[in-house]
Amino acid sequence: ASVIVTLIEMSDDATVVFEREALHEDLAERFHERMHSRAASHGNYIPALQQASEVLLKDRGTQRQLFLLFLSDGAPSDHVGKECVHGCQVWEQDGDRTQQDGRP
Repeated sequence: ASVIVTLIEMSDDATVVFEREALHEDLAERFHERMHSRAASHGNYIPALQQASEVLLKDRGTQRQLFLLFLSDGAPSDHVGKECVHGCQVWEQDGDRTQQDGRP
């Protein structure tokens, strides 16, 4: 079975850098070229997860094995007022416990 790869970068929004590319030496080089990329702006999880869901749904009903690797440099930035598609705040304080760096 061949392996295909999609790269989604998250910032204020999600950007599909490439989608459904075959895993080969050229693709490895493209990853290598990105190794010096640095985080910029916010790292909003919800747009990235929604984009990943759209990409993964394209394989619904197939026999492909799907693998999602989600990398982040810290806590989500979605707490700046974003709501999920269900209308829930992504980041809330829990009573007297203050959440910092994604942890109570």
